[in-house]
Parts: sequence; structure tokens; C-alpha cells
Amino acid sequence: MIKKVVRIFFFTTMGLFLVLGTGCKTYDSASKTVKSATQKVHSVYKDVVPWESAGGDKLRKRVVVAPFLDQANLGKARVEEMRAEFMALLREDKALLIHDIQELAPTRAKIRSPKYGIVTDPDLLKRAEAMGMNVLVTVVLNPIEIEYRKVGFYPFRWQKRELEVSIVVNATDTINGTLFLTSLESKKLKVPKELQEDKDLEEILAHEKFIKTSNKILDRQASAVKKGLDDHPWAGKILSVAGEKVMISAGEDVGVIVGDVFEVFERGKPIRAAGGTHIFLLGPKVGEVRIDQIMEKHSAATPLSDIKFQAGQVIRLKRN
Repeated sequence: MIKKVVRIFFFTTMGLFLVLGTGCKTYDSASKTVKSATQKVHSVYKDVVPWESAGGDKLRKRVVVAPFLDQANLGKARVEEMRAEFMALLREDKALLIHDIQELAPTRAKIRSPKYGIVTDPDLLKRAEAMGMNVLVTVVLNPIEIEYRKVGFYPFRWQKRELEVSIVVNATDTINGTLFLTSLESKKLKVPKELQEDKDLEEILAHEKFIKTSNKILDRQASAVKKGLDDHPWAGKILSVAGEKVMISAGEDVGVIVGDVFEVFERGKPIRAAGGTHIFLLGPKVGEVRIDQIMEKHSAATPLSDIKFQAGQVIRLKRN
């Protein structure tokens, strides 16, 4: 059964990247492809990772938002303004701990399918994991699509410009390397009459109407991320083992309290996915630990059996 699920997961993930990598005729069709593929991956992920046994409803998730990848050439000031607004929207969800780290930026040489916003930078993911994050969120401002169409009736016909604005967000679980959310939002914008003639793209992008449209898309994307994170189970890992003490990657900041019991799972065999990343499936449960001492970002726990735990094993808060 596990082998079957692994095969489904592998080919679904590969299909997601290959379809987007080869290109689509419109962002609308790309959006449908992303939504369909993500739903399949999401479904298979739930089969592989038994959510019914996963606690963590009360635990907050540490989320790091990488600097936006500006392929629309909006400029540093505008992009930083959008990123600040995006993070402010995410912070409205008190179950999330949103981190702003400017140096955690995607490496352009290592991204996959940049046109459609699928960012798979293994180094970026490793850095987010090393920081103790549960989730890495990347945002891509796709290139602006310009369309010219003729309006009016012959011989009184003229061309009008329309822009298509699109933004993609990706959310990746740092513990197992799974891309569990990809959302593409796009909208066509009619260029205002006063900007139709002899105006360059930079002037159009600075117009109030364009800014309002991009903000609306960003708001919808923030809602999609919050919904996806709410549905996604919390997971952490064992950081170190010293004698009878086990140090885990969850502390006071995420809501751990003395007496909490965490289930410990083996980290399953890795599956090599597109872009050079590895997805680690959840292995069998090997034991449980109970929290004795809490620090800001870490906690010390005691094993509830004679099992010898190891650093890197996955932990989940046990349901009562």
C-alpha cells in the first residue's frame, strides 16, 4: 500500500512541475492546472501522513516568508510594500508566527519553472529548516502579460491594451520537503484611457488602478495561504538526544506546555522530486516523549519507553 502511495505521490508531484515547466497558453489554464495538481498532491499527502493521528491543533506554526521574486519588474520599493502588506495579512491569523528574514531569498539559478511561479530551491528550504521554521512561503510576481485587441467598427477601429497580472504563492513543509500548497491568482486589467497612447509599462504599473488590482490579488492569496496552513498538520523534529533528555524543535513560542506528549516517527525514505528536492515520507511511529522543561523555541522531553531516539526524527503533538 505504501509503495503504491509513494508512486502516486511521486508521479503527481513530477506532473505538477513538468506541466508547468512546459508552459500553458494562458494563466487561466495554468491556474486550473496548478489547482488540480495541488489537490491531488494534497490528497495523496493525507494518505501518506495520517492526519487523524496528528495533534498540534493548539500549536502555532512558524512561517518564514521569503523575499518576493519580482519577475514583473515592479521595482524594489513597490515589491517591499506588497510583501509587508502580505505578511500583515498573514499575521491576522494568531495561529501563525510570521518571520520576516530578508536574506532568505530564492537563488535564481536554482528555481524551477519560474514563469509559472513554482519555486524549488533546495538550499532555501534547508536554510528555512535550519532556522526552525515549520513552513516556507515563497511568492512570485509573474511577468506582466500585455494583450492588444481591436475595438470599434471598421473603419473606426483602434487598439486597446489589457494587462494580465498574476501572483503565485507556494507553501512548503520544511520537515519533509513537501510542497503542499500552490495557488495562482490572476486578473486582467483594462489600461485606463489616459494611459492607452504613448505610455510605457512603468507608468502604467504606477497607476492607482494597477496598484488596487494587485492588492486585491495579494489579499486573495493571503487568504489561500491562511486556509492552507490551517488545514496542514503541525510537525517538528528531534534536535538532539543526550542521555535521557530529548531536545525538540517546539517551545513556548508555539504554545507547548509542561506535560505535553509528542509522538515520534521515523523519517521515511526520501523521494527525489523535480528540481533536485527530496520529499521525506512519514515513517512508522517509534515512541513518545513527554515535555519536562520549556524554553522560548525549544523544549526538553523525557522518553516514555526504552526506545533510543535520534536527531532528525519527526514529532507530532499527541491527541488527548
